[in-house]
Amino acid sequence: MRGAMIRDAAAVVLCGGRSRRMGRDKAGVKLVGRTLLDRTLDIVRPLFAEVFVGVRAPRAGLDCAQVPDAPGGEGPIAGVAAALAWAKTPWLFVLACDMPFVSRALIGRLARARDGRQAVAPVWRGVPQPLVAFYSRDALPAVRHRIERRAFSLMGLLDDLDARLVPESEWRRGFGHELMDIDTPDALRWAKARFEERCR
Repeated sequence: MRGAMIRDAAAVVLCGGRSRRMGRDKAGVKLVGRTLLDRTLDIVRPLFAEVFVGVRAPRAGLDCAQVPDAPGGEGPIAGVAAALAWAKTPWLFVLACDMPFVSRALIGRLARARDGRQAVAPVWRGVPQPLVAFYSRDALPAVRHRIERRAFSLMGLLDDLDARLVPESEWRRGFGHELMDIDTPDALRWAKARFEERCR
């Protein structure tokens, strides 16, 4: 499935966060000439027939569908709930807009691990990564139940679901920072240096 279309899933890039640690809208931050949102959209577009963006409020200048966060939710779980309800496919791949190093090979590896599960997420540095993950539409009731209980943790959602957590030894190849999120000015400076190295 490396590089091949994943036909039973849609993809959503979540950019509804408040970007408090960055101090400005992360999705619009430029990383070597392109915004973080554009870079994450570039990752998923070759793999999924349906790609859309999860937003807290409408964004100008996007050439794909925008799905507003589910009411009552706070944080990324509101975007996951809205995206699962919107998607027409049995599966949804969720990616945060501040993760420009995620590889298509990793996404393919996660797709192959879905069999019989409600969610699949990689583990990085000992921690599950729910914002680089596949969720079955069957997970939607559990997502909504957590919002009703005001239990907004996506890590907790993974605990509620029949989730497959893919250890780092099964997906990591070479570059060691594939799942780094660019959510601070220091992280942005680091990412710019890495992208510039690739362009040399």
